[in-house]
Amino acid sequence: MCFLWVNRKKLLLGFVEDKSLFPKIPGVRSKDQFSTMIIDPNADLPLEIILKNLQDGIAKYDRL
Repeated sequence: MCFLWVNRKKLLLGFVEDKSLFPKIPGVRSKDQFSTMIIDPNADLPLEIILKNLQDGIAKYDRL
């Protein structure tokens, strides 16, 4: 559902929707959707944004 990627001095936090968990629709080619955010290692984590993304993702999977 999410990943942490460290690339040199950058920290990236990503959120993923796995297409294989959602119902298949004939004629529609679905792709995994993801969004990433750059985390400043010298600042506090943006907990409100992280929690909101996690809650939205959990709500999508609860509807399955």
